[in-house]
Amino acid sequence: MIRHARSSLVSFGVLILFAAGASAQNANLQVAPQDGPHEFDAVFGASAGVWGRTAAVGAPDLAPPDTSGNPQEQFPFFGVVNIYTADVNRTAWTLSSVLHAPDADPGDFEFGRQLAVQGKWLIVASTNAVWIYERTRGNYALTQKILTPAEPFGLLYRDGVLAFTQGPFVQVYELNEAGVARLVSTLTPPQSAGIAGFSGGLSYDPVNAILTVGGMGDGSKVLGQVFFYGRKKDEWVLQETLSAPSASAKGFGASMALWGDKLVVGAPSADVEVCISCNETINAGVVYVYARKGRTWLLTQRISTEDPASGVLGLVDFGANMVTNGRYVWIQAPQANFGNASTVQEGPSTLFRWNGDQLQLFQRNAGLATSVPGGLAMSNRYVIEGLGDPTFGEAASIHDLTLLEGSNSSTPADDPE
Repeated sequence: MIRHARSSLVSFGVLILFAAGASAQNANLQVAPQDGPHEFDAVFGASAGVWGRTAAVGAPDLAPPDTSGNPQEQFPFFGVVNIYTADVNRTAWTLSSVLHAPDADPGDFEFGRQLAVQGKWLIVASTNAVWIYERTRGNYALTQKILTPAEPFGLLYRDGVLAFTQGPFVQVYELNEAGVARLVSTLTPPQSAGIAGFSGGLSYDPVNAILTVGGMGDGSKVLGQVFFYGRKKDEWVLQETLSAPSASAKGFGASMALWGDKLVVGAPSADVEVCISCNETINAGVVYVYARKGRTWLLTQRISTEDPASGVLGLVDFGANMVTNGRYVWIQAPQANFGNASTVQEGPSTLFRWNGDQLQLFQRNAGLATSVPGGLAMSNRYVIEGLGDPTFGEAASIHDLTLLEGSNSSTPADDPE
């Protein structure tokens, strides 16, 4: 773990896989933010994105010290996004740029709360705005600022498609080559779904240009659902809906990873086992794996945190977040090992690989060692662990075989340094 200036604690893990397969080399890097003195806890790692040799990490609560002398605190800006650039081997990451809003207007607060990166484009969310940047010769220029009436959540960008949740709705934009986004659709759940608005995750399939939106239901009578939208002329239209396989799949649709004819859906509130006397959740979370056969999504696998053979036994909040590059699926369980949290591991994320229509651990029987320089020694199972940080894994990104993960916590339990 790396300490920020002042009291903030950082856990920014980068796992780089140089080759796939059983003998893949691996490394875990923890990168210092290098932002200098600041007020408050920066929550560095609240958002994270990686593409090629560029990584972006948000610290939405970072504010420079107030030097105005006014009785009421004055800040020039509130929140930053750090841009890191890797060497050719992607084993060393260097801070190359720091972006922030030009002011501390309320709508610009928490700049970097969410972000997405692809190619030359970087998309950043603040409290009531979405900022679009273009990278040119290593510099980032703002091309558009989209004002939003509600806080943007679930920010997603891929192949010119920009989407995020606005209250109960999802807004979908089209980004042109000039870096200007045009609103093309505002999505709402169909009346037949029985839900007032979207409450789950977003995922985009670059193979078939399909956008999936999750609706987690009410946890009792209304099942969670995944809604599939496709482009038709100049708008996005609902093509199909997938409902949770049973009432026990609580939280179904909290996250999704769709790629071609394969789909993974997280239900982090399913299979919950609680120890009341010790005030701990023993396990929580299930991931459902589907394969498309013709016009039907067939359930091919159920990965549960209460199954000793699953490889994720005892994790909590498993399936709260996930990302994929088509070959691998990186699934987060961001809760830590204290009060209402896991008794086994602390914010671990597990890398799965497709094997036919099912997921398998990318090598089993973990051998973890936290005492080696530079982070973890991951011998058999590829895991980045938060080392006591209670929200490690709330932000994650994957591109090719580079995985980036962040934490927004500054008060971990028992930091082992």
